[in-house]
Amino acid sequence: MPKLDGSDSEEEDDRQGVLDEQAAVGNVQADVAPSEDKEPVKSADDLKSLRAVTKNSLHTAATILCKDMLQSICRVIVSVIEPIRLEHGNNASMCRDEEGTRAFYVSAARGRVFDVLESCAQRLQSPHHLSYIGFTTEFGSGVPSTLRVKSDRVDEEDELALHAMNVFRNCAKHRSASMAFHFASWIGLFALGSSDNETDVVMCIKKLRITYRAFLNAKRWSHKSPFLQKVVNASPFNTVVMEDLADLVIAPGIQTSDFIINKFRAYSLALFSSWGQTKVVEDNFQRMRQREGFDTKK
Repeated sequence: MPKLDGSDSEEEDDRQGVLDEQAAVGNVQADVAPSEDKEPVKSADDLKSLRAVTKNSLHTAATILCKDMLQSICRVIVSVIEPIRLEHGNNASMCRDEEGTRAFYVSAARGRVFDVLESCAQRLQSPHHLSYIGFTTEFGSGVPSTLRVKSDRVDEEDELALHAMNVFRNCAKHRSASMAFHFASWIGLFALGSSDNETDVVMCIKKLRITYRAFLNAKRWSHKSPFLQKVVNASPFNTVVMEDLADLVIAPGIQTSDFIINKFRAYSLALFSSWGQTKVVEDNFQRMRQREGFDTKK
């Protein structure tokens, strides 16, 4: 018989509570357990591609940032090549109109690249930049009067100095070679003819005369040397522009007169005031792409 004090109902409530708790735990475990519908574990190729995305960042953080010497070498590279980076930006800003383009080619023909390389070398003479790189540039008051000549720090700075000189040497080698078209060959030197300084124009004409006479002499004897024949065939004086200019300045009986200078300069101005404005073209392409994007959104 059921008891009148309600103990049976309490026991039933307790049993029901336990069942509810077990059901809740089962639901949680069911939610946590992996289901067959979920995305499978990434394959080895997927993990490899993910590592490749962050490869440079991981390499920098794990290899370079944790070593003082590698940090100093990175600072050497950044410090030494910064004048070249700034010069690239200056060239890009100059070549956006006719006057700026002509000024760039004239300065390059004058040997502007050597001024930039001199700035690179000065970085290795500046106490500020040397301290930034990691060299010892000053000693505190507590340094003893006698120092060990041979120490680990001295060896490290000797090695760092060697790295710094190698960086500058490579900059000087490759930068001067890449800019040789402007200051050591034709038609790059022809830009001097568009200079506002008449001395530059006269010097350009004299260089052109000397070089073209040497070319004619090499051409006359080229049949006796296969190598000389290749040099002659690759000469810019085989082009119509340089041949016409050379014929102008070495014509018999004509000296460096005002007529030659004016005609020579007019030819150079027509060429170097517009040639090479690639930044203008790039800007126009960028504006066109932006306009296409706006039209697509509409």
